[in-house]
Amino acid sequence: MNKKFRLIWVTFLLSIKALYGQTFEVKQESYIVRSNHGYWAKQVTSLSSLPEKIQRTLRVVLTEKLGKPLYDKLSFVDGQVVDLENHFASSLPSGRIIPKYDLIFVLSDTTLGIQAYYLNVDLDTYGQVLSMNWPSERVEKYEFASIKEVHDFALQYGKKHKLNTKSMCVDLEYEKATDSLYWRITYKESYKEKWGYGDIYIQLKLDSLRLIGEYRTPKMTYH
Repeated sequence: MNKKFRLIWVTFLLSIKALYGQTFEVKQESYIVRSNHGYWAKQVTSLSSLPEKIQRTLRVVLTEKLGKPLYDKLSFVDGQVVDLENHFASSLPSGRIIPKYDLIFVLSDTTLGIQAYYLNVDLDTYGQVLSMNWPSERVEKYEFASIKEVHDFALQYGKKHKLNTKSMCVDLEYEKATDSLYWRITYKESYKEKWGYGDIYIQLKLDSLRLIGEYRTPKMTYH
């Protein structure tokens, strides 16, 4: 049975020298969703094994969506080619759109502080994009705030609001509802409730670092 682990969120690691002399390290806790197309899927380890038309479509689409500088930082990880005819003949209708090509790429650009952002691209039989965790409009490298700007904002915001700046996580996330990328900064165990501690996270615009919102995520602790 063919299985793969789909990393939807970024595995994001920054390690820079902060202005105050300490090493500032930001690491995301990756959210993993298991995708399984069962016996009807064939594992793909190289893009060269795909039809030339699909390879050509991927080059065009990814260059268009990411721009040439970011496209050059993209690498193929793995994927699956689904036997749709046998899949539908052997399975009950689920209402879910099944891709012909389920592919995973990784974007790595240390100049942006991105160690690994996993990009999932689903295509139909004809090479049309069914889904992709990247905005429909092009997002280019120059639109990202710099590592230093993200770091400074996270530190200043945390200190101003008396949050736990010693354990900060920075995520680069795609939000399907708004079809946009944004920064998510999590301050772990930053507020106390009756039964334990919770995290506080904020969302920031990708380029301007404008605050979108602040949210609380309770983390129950039992004794």
